[in-house]
Amino acid sequence: FLSLSDVSVYAVYMLAMNALRSLISNVANSYQSALGKYYAENDLNNLKRRFSQFEKSNFCISTVLFTTCLLLINPFVKLYTTGVTDANYYSPYFAVIMVFAVLLYCIREPYRLLVLAAGKFKETTFGAVMEAVITLTVSLVLVVTIGLPGIAIGAFCGITYRLLYFVRFLKKEVLYAGYRRYIQQILCFTIVGVLNLVLYRTLDVTASNYFVF
Repeated sequence: FLSLSDVSVYAVYMLAMNALRSLISNVANSYQSALGKYYAENDLNNLKRRFSQFEKSNFCISTVLFTTCLLLINPFVKLYTTGVTDANYYSPYFAVIMVFAVLLYCIREPYRLLVLAAGKFKETTFGAVMEAVITLTVSLVLVVTIGLPGIAIGAFCGITYRLLYFVRFLKKEVLYAGYRRYIQQILCFTIVGVLNLVLYRTLDVTASNYFVF
């Protein structure tokens, strides 16, 4: 639905974000077996305690990495595409929305891994299908009017839906815990997000070379 130059812009921005996402996912994956052990032993107290520690650690690391990414993604793209003239690689609105979308994806990882550890993959297939449907539908509707930011909004909506789906599913089927435990993280995410958006709009972060970056 867009030109090949737009595809190139998308690919360059996602180069950095996918690297961070892979880093977090690889570290998080190593914790799945521990969660599976507690679930198999029906040790709900230890499962809740360990999962809470894992969840908070992952949240903090993801937030730090991706709010830093938000401030540095445009300087990185400018450096990476120095001398390339086939497209305008500066797309700040796409960058903002996509950074928060991938951040939510990483925040969601503990919930996905707990579902897998509990052997509940088939029971959550509906959430995966709906994420794809929402992402594709919203993206196709918006891409023709606002371009790349429309793709990012589609991804954000799909990822957010499945995050909420996981939270609801785990409450009812695995953790049996209330929603109150998520309020602190939601407030933290909102505050940090707003502060970084203000910084993103007011600070002119530049880097003339990779050493400065």
